[in-house]
Amino acid sequence: MNYAVRDVACMDHSQKGQVVAKSASGEPYLRANHPGDSLGAAAIRGGSWVLLAQAICTGVRVVSSIILARLLMPADFGLYAMVVAVSAGLLIFKDLGLCDAIIQWPNLTDRQISSLFWVNLGMSLAIAACLAVVSPVLSRFYGEPRLAGIAVVWSLTIVFGALSAQHLALLKRAMLFAGVSKLVMVAAIISNVGAVALAWHGAGYWALVLREVMNEAVTATGAWFLCRWRPQRFSRRSGIRPMLVFGGHSVASFIIRRTTRNLDRTLLGWRFGPVATGYYHMAFEQAAMFTSLITEPLRNVAVSSLSKLREHPERFRQHYLKAIAGVAFASFAATVVLVAASGDLVAILLGPKWQPAGDILRILGLSAGVSAIYMTNIWLHFSLGRADRMARWTILEVALIGVGVTVGLRFGARGVAWGYCVSMFFLCIPGILYAGRPVGLALRDMIAALWRPAVAAVVAGFACWYVVLTTGFVQAHSARIVIFCALFGSVYVCLVVILSGGIKPVRSSLDFLKSAYRRVGR
Repeated sequence: MNYAVRDVACMDHSQKGQVVAKSASGEPYLRANHPGDSLGAAAIRGGSWVLLAQAICTGVRVVSSIILARLLMPADFGLYAMVVAVSAGLLIFKDLGLCDAIIQWPNLTDRQISSLFWVNLGMSLAIAACLAVVSPVLSRFYGEPRLAGIAVVWSLTIVFGALSAQHLALLKRAMLFAGVSKLVMVAAIISNVGAVALAWHGAGYWALVLREVMNEAVTATGAWFLCRWRPQRFSRRSGIRPMLVFGGHSVASFIIRRTTRNLDRTLLGWRFGPVATGYYHMAFEQAAMFTSLITEPLRNVAVSSLSKLREHPERFRQHYLKAIAGVAFASFAATVVLVAASGDLVAILLGPKWQPAGDILRILGLSAGVSAIYMTNIWLHFSLGRADRMARWTILEVALIGVGVTVGLRFGARGVAWGYCVSMFFLCIPGILYAGRPVGLALRDMIAALWRPAVAAVVAGFACWYVVLTTGFVQAHSARIVIFCALFGSVYVCLVVILSGGIKPVRSSLDFLKSAYRRVGR
């Protein structure tokens, strides 16, 4: 990939104002903050910063959610979830799926980026206006008049997101992950602290809505400060049609995928109202937090690394298999903790009024590891430049999840959770094999990469669950979690090493994770 950006001026303020891209020359610009570094070193450093930002943002989000869960009622979370369930798919319009196109495109001009900016912003304004217009329909669908105002205010997240899309993409293209990560952390801290303050002063569900708006607004402000590129006039002859086509496939896939992933909360809100939806939403967020903490920091690094190997199928497969072996090692362990200790986790983090969410979390936790593996199919589609194949697969995903959630709806929130969980198990392996078909990824490759941590997690999980959680010799929630995690972690690692025939295969399978998890600034 050529990381030069024509006619674009980006400045990394984290490096004392060092200019990394010039604005008036056609010469190639510097790729990153440290010109002497290799691309691999830049990727490792970028992965470290992304991981740090993800960890801090997740920590801030968890702490604020714990506080908000005690300040607000389940119905407040349910009202927010009912709006987001219907409208979350529209978030793709804040960048039109063009972020990956801008990062990967071989040669960019100022005219192209400026035209993309105005197309993006215009579309976002139109979508936000449409959402505001149809908000009364949303209220009638759910039978809840408060949702109209929530939808109008929430639509501002799309507009603010569009204002920062091109700037963030250019910073990532230049491998300036440090600046982007710092911005993400600052936005998370300001928005979550603001939400807690609002909830403390009795704002109710508005604290949740305005948290998202504040996050996008701070991000947009910071992006314009970090990246000094400014849009010029729109040009009809800028040559952006191929990028719009690329982004179009991503838009279709994202809208369908997000809408389907939120179908559970949409149907729950329609059938059972905000309280049941609030319990389910909180349980789903806790389960998703574990998987996103494992997979999201790796996405940009994985796509960037794999895209350079697309012409070498064997190396591509080996690199990907090492990556998912590491993801499986971490995510299968998270699955066991969620399933075995869900009640204790909810009691400690959220309080007694959220007890019904613990039962739902136990069900959703069963698919946490499988979901983490399944989401890596996106790495394959984007790194191979096949967003069209991803759009086609998404249709099948929509159908399967839709059937599972709809069938489970008659049994309430738990039934919906079971429907979603079973759907993930059916989608995982076929979805990855379909995405990896262009490079010859085979079922035996997947089994070889995943069976050891899967078997170890099941055996260690059952043994430790029986010893710690069913014998009753430990009663305190916190003590049970600590003892269970310590015992399970030890047994789990030992079993993986034994099944792998030694520590060397385990270390090899985790190479990809280590490259991103290294110490910041190394």
